[in-house]
Amino acid sequence: MAQIYDLKYFMREELKEDEVVEVEGVSTFKDNNGNIIPFKIKRLGIDKINELRKKYSINKVLADDKGKRILDKSGKPIIEKEIDDTRLTNRMIVEALVFPDLKDKELMKFYGCFDIDDMPFKVFKRSKDYQYIASEVLKVLGIGEEEPSDDELINQAKN
Repeated sequence: MAQIYDLKYFMREELKEDEVVEVEGVSTFKDNNGNIIPFKIKRLGIDKINELRKKYSINKVLADDKGKRILDKSGKPIIEKEIDDTRLTNRMIVEALVFPDLKDKELMKFYGCFDIDDMPFKVFKRSKDYQYIASEVLKVLGIGEEEPSDDELINQAKN
């Protein structure tokens, strides 16, 4: 006999708000006592992530080497979706970072930045700092994580 569940199991208060997690900061940013300042990252929902992907995607009609459109069997142009990965990643950083808040008007003014998508490049000017924050944000958002293969799991178990 099938068990009947109540919809209240799906009414979880903690799922109504995006969780904020704290991650280690970088040595570039220290407080007055020399302590590295941690970052706070919001775990964005899939709806927000998809909204951002859509915003930074463009549909492009495929063309051959001579510039002629490539058509499918029915004669319609073949369309390919391209995503501006750099701007998408930057916007995810901006949207997910709670601290520092890259949308802060004073911070933007300090860096002379008028395009919110450029703020991660301004604040995290050092390549290693930018790579670190991008990696941490994507990790918190669960993007780019691949499930380990069976062979990898076996090797991990052996070691």
